[in-house]
Amino acid sequence: MIHGPYFAFFGRDLACRIDLLLLTLLAGLVFSQSAFAGAITVAAPVNGSNVSSPVWVRAHNVGCNGQTPTVFGYSVDNGSTLVNGVTKYDIDTKASISAGTHTIHYKSWVGSGVCPVVSTTFTVAGSSTGSTSTSSSGSSTSSAVTITSPLNGASGLTSPIWVRTHTSGCNGKASTSFGYSFDSNSTFYAGKSTTDIDATGVSVGTGSHTIHFKTWVSGAICPVVNSTFNVGASSSSGGTSGGSSLPSSAVSYGLLDGKSGWAAEHDGGTPGSSKGSMVYPATTPSYDKAREFYMTYTNRGGERWHISFGNDPNATHFALDLYVYLVNPSQVANLELDLNQVDSNGHTIVYGTQCSSYSKTWEYVYVSSGSPHWKPSNIPCNPLTWTAKTWHHIQIGYHRTTSGTVVHDWVDLDGKHSTFSGASGYGALSLGWAKGSLVTNYQIDGEYKTSGSVTSYVHNMTYYHW
Repeated sequence: MIHGPYFAFFGRDLACRIDLLLLTLLAGLVFSQSAFAGAITVAAPVNGSNVSSPVWVRAHNVGCNGQTPTVFGYSVDNGSTLVNGVTKYDIDTKASISAGTHTIHYKSWVGSGVCPVVSTTFTVAGSSTGSTSTSSSGSSTSSAVTITSPLNGASGLTSPIWVRTHTSGCNGKASTSFGYSFDSNSTFYAGKSTTDIDATGVSVGTGSHTIHFKTWVSGAICPVVNSTFNVGASSSSGGTSGGSSLPSSAVSYGLLDGKSGWAAEHDGGTPGSSKGSMVYPATTPSYDKAREFYMTYTNRGGERWHISFGNDPNATHFALDLYVYLVNPSQVANLELDLNQVDSNGHTIVYGTQCSSYSKTWEYVYVSSGSPHWKPSNIPCNPLTWTAKTWHHIQIGYHRTTSGTVVHDWVDLDGKHSTFSGASGYGALSLGWAKGSLVTNYQIDGEYKTSGSVTSYVHNMTYYHW
């Protein structure tokens, strides 16, 4: 068995903490705000859908202008009543809305003011006006399509783009077919399954485009969900709402959360103690067949789960893609995601990344004097501030040189794309592992000095390589 590397967490002595503080302060001085643009994702009711009352109103918000939201809510039609979300990031409620055509206005505020309002127009069953989409049974339908990439309103994308979307069908029925088409083109591209589209290297011309995501259940088509985006426009500095592109040569190693062979162990580099367990498949909100990772800990102990999943000594570029659900993020000091690859020379190349509450950034690993170390980056991240009981989508891209230097390229968190600046360093260790070995680590370090527990879930974890 190939165990997870001993370097999953590195103790921070006083000098290291001072370096972290200085680097974090310096990084804060060079941050520039992104263009004033909102990032609200509407899950229900989607634009153009036909629904019944009570209406499930569900949306997610990450603020705008590089600032986190302070208030998030919605109003219906021309009404002045603002209904607040369950948190400043999420709206998830059932609303009694009369029959007819209505518009919901989603409104988010940050410290500098109100963000651009996002609206969806839909029809509640029972209306004598407007069209109604019906299933084979004649009842009204509404689609449940979650678009990961490209997000509606995204700009500054480059071709080829990454098209990724999930559907759960409509009208309470599971989807039997799922796919998409572009603009007014009649060519239909089928998803990789009846519930998921995951297409890399999709070539799109410069300009504005609309993807039409189409779901069928029992021979009837569900309301089409659209995403309009722009390719070729210049992007602003800092994060954007676009998402990342993968080349057509990118190949997936397959889903890892359902793969057998996962093991758990305490990371001896962390203080205290920990004990971990796993459940698969674990039934979770929105997704079944996710892997549950549970740990108890004392004195900020860390638990590492790891799996050996392949053999590839030659790949030089990788992209990690997964969904993470934290039940209690207030107990998570670090969320660590590692890839370890043994190249053709027998060196273990470390691609280590973690969202750290210590530096409040995405940190990356570099090797110096034969030992690995963590270093903060220019991209903010703090797991303590993550929304609880919510699926968070994480994508990380990095590559290596033939001399063993690892370069962190970008990270996407919940659709916000951020580019690493200067996040590179030597990344090779001599551990004596078999050539070509690929090992991934999923690790959580406890936040409390006393004791605590953390429950998390991982869904659709995969690595792409080219």
